[in-house]
Amino acid sequence: CAGANLKARANEDTVLQQGASTALRRNSLRFTVHQVAQALQLLDKPYIAAINGAAVGAGMDMASMADIRIASDQARFSMSYVNVGLIPGDGGSWLLPRLVGLQKALELLWSGELFGADQALEIGYVLRVVPHEELMDEVRKYAKKLASGPPIAIQLTKRLVYRGLNSTFMEGLDAAQAAMTIVQSTEDSKEGPRAFVEKRPPEFKGLGPEPPFRPGSREAIARAGFEAPWRGAHGNGLDSGGCDTRGRTLAEGTRQTRWIRMRRVNGTERGFGHRASLL
Repeated sequence: CAGANLKARANEDTVLQQGASTALRRNSLRFTVHQVAQALQLLDKPYIAAINGAAVGAGMDMASMADIRIASDQARFSMSYVNVGLIPGDGGSWLLPRLVGLQKALELLWSGELFGADQALEIGYVLRVVPHEELMDEVRKYAKKLASGPPIAIQLTKRLVYRGLNSTFMEGLDAAQAAMTIVQSTEDSKEGPRAFVEKRPPEFKGLGPEPPFRPGSREAIARAGFEAPWRGAHGNGLDSGGCDTRGRTLAEGTRQTRWIRMRRVNGTERGFGHRASLL
């Protein structure tokens, strides 16, 4: 992506809306291109960018949003906003220092210089540089390798890394404890050691343990310790995360937890609570 079409912008500005009032322009990016950046920040799966040409301005911002960047030897890069009197509009000033360091990021942002794939590799912006005609084959090969790994462990590892950029070390340890509790409950955590002992490649499937009973069933209500009829926030004794009314995490309660406060309403126990992500 070579960024904005400067010739088109010279005649009609449909993104920045420079001819409009400040009041009208205050959401010109938030409700357009920023929605892409926000969606990618919430993506739990590995995001790999295959860069086969110019990644300039917003194009370099898009590349910077990726977890991994692999470039062809014909790729070119530039944070060119400054060359047209603008600032990075799609998160480049937040992303770039985290990729290449503060000093190098400022140099690239202030100069707007165009640089090649070899320099991008040297400063650590891309993971590797491959011949142009081999780019897509190499990227697909790398993606398939990641896809063969344990999905839940890869997902939670990504969360830990990115959230760790904005948290303390002790908060990172707490998050790691929560994530480890989750992955230890998966079938993949058993398949890995089993495959090692049997000297074969592991077959990871990203599955958790089978629930011992259907949420809301008689068995679930009995397990929760209530005999009188009652309804939780979802109309049954357990939430969709598999936690009983006293907050005890059951076999399938790995991704989300719920606490439910019980109180008696017209002679019937009813549950009230809220949902919170474990990670």
